[in-house]
Amino acid sequence: VVSTQSGHYDRVLNFELLGYNQTRFKIVRLRNRNPVSIQLLYHFTNVPFCEGYYARLSRADTGQVDVLNRSDAIQSQLVVLGKDDYVDLNVTITTPDVPHNVSGFFVVETNIDFVQLPLTFRTLEGKLVTTDVVYDNIFPGQDNTFSLRLTNTFNESVPLHSVTFDDDHVVSITNSSEKMVLPPLSTADVGRIRYTPRDSPELGYLLALDAKKQAEFFKGSHLNFDQVDYELKLYKHLRAKWTHLVAKRKHRLEVRGFISSSYEERAPITVSLNMVWPSFVKHFSDFPATHLGDMARAVIHLRNPSHHPVHMEVFFVGSHPHPHALVDILGLRNESLDLRSAFNVHGTTTNWLEKLITGSDVSEKMRSIVLGPGEEDTVSVGFSPKAVGSKKNALILRNNLTLFESVILQCTAARSLLLFEKRHVLTLSIHENLLAECKHADEYSIERGFFDVNKTFTLKNAGDIASHIIDITINGHSCEEYGIKVYDCGGFTLQPGESRPIKINFIPNFHFITMQYMLTVVPL
Repeated sequence: VVSTQSGHYDRVLNFELLGYNQTRFKIVRLRNRNPVSIQLLYHFTNVPFCEGYYARLSRADTGQVDVLNRSDAIQSQLVVLGKDDYVDLNVTITTPDVPHNVSGFFVVETNIDFVQLPLTFRTLEGKLVTTDVVYDNIFPGQDNTFSLRLTNTFNESVPLHSVTFDDDHVVSITNSSEKMVLPPLSTADVGRIRYTPRDSPELGYLLALDAKKQAEFFKGSHLNFDQVDYELKLYKHLRAKWTHLVAKRKHRLEVRGFISSSYEERAPITVSLNMVWPSFVKHFSDFPATHLGDMARAVIHLRNPSHHPVHMEVFFVGSHPHPHALVDILGLRNESLDLRSAFNVHGTTTNWLEKLITGSDVSEKMRSIVLGPGEEDTVSVGFSPKAVGSKKNALILRNNLTLFESVILQCTAARSLLLFEKRHVLTLSIHENLLAECKHADEYSIERGFFDVNKTFTLKNAGDIASHIIDITINGHSCEEYGIKVYDCGGFTLQPGESRPIKINFIPNFHFITMQYMLTVVPL
């Protein structure tokens, strides 16, 4: 109150307990109770963290009320208050980031007197700590909620006011424990962060159709030819959105928010989302190199990464009504796909790998799968080559989340070629110098192996695929026959280009001058 009597203002401006870097204000109304007009000359304070300005001016004679701000010209001019006029003074404290216990005053000088307002506050050592939240593999179609944990390092309880985010179209707070009080030196969940990017045009790069729209999108278990052109255009549009997002944000989306409490007005928090284009392929075992005439299998493990049911059709790109357009839009032009190769799958001649070998019933050219949220399934594909060489094709996963996903299958047909190095005939000879010793026959015996011939030959895999040797036979007999014995005659593997010594022992039959047998290396 401005009066003609000198003296201190008896009301204390007590800002009480404040946190670090916290701003708080109080409004003081100064009314002229004098019978004459007075001039407000200036105001000042001895508290370094305090400032003031006139917020509102009211004229008693006209009833006019002017709302002012810091930039108004009146702030730098003399304010004249008529009888019963009043002005609202905003006194603001912004605390430092160090402990303080402050007592001071705020003074308003007039042309006839002054008003001195005692001012006190103290800062509390501590803060609200929020660890930056980072979530990986995020995409539209997920309904993810994450716990928001807050640590109170103050030595006193902290009442929470609110949690807000700058872009609540992407990240919002749900089940927030507003008005809750954090105990001293404690950590607690203060709410759940909800990720809802489908409300954002920029982030809506996937369909994530609900169950009702699935029925409209997928009519039957086979391709709907009326939708072919529409689907290709839609996929191109979705990929363009994703490309724009990657170019603009580098896969990473950051949403900033603030936590308001009694001691900190805006404690910052950052939620980072690492965005991805989702994939249904959890794991894929490649085709091994396959012998001609053998059957190889590749198993594709599928998993629905979204929180929505997914309807999927699995087929080879050559079965699509516009295979070349699909190849282009999926970026597979440089893969050199062989769309029309013919192989035998489980004994049935079909277009290349058209039939999927699974444990359940399958259609001739595709398989339909429904995967609930997080559910898994497998697709096993057979490969039975008829010619040496490498073939490549693409398996398509048509679905209501990403529209299309491709799995490149590469199969190599090869043969193993086992040769005894530099030899077409393995010769074991008994020379005259050995036969000349027959006169000492009484000193030797067949049992002692005097006439044994031991010789080592080198077996090499000159083919392109590993060869697993299970036996070596002599005229169809395993390991030993007709006086010939093969040591270590089976149970080993030769990798391409690898060699192995084969030791053969021969005991001659002297009823014959020349003997010829067929030695056969038997692979698996």
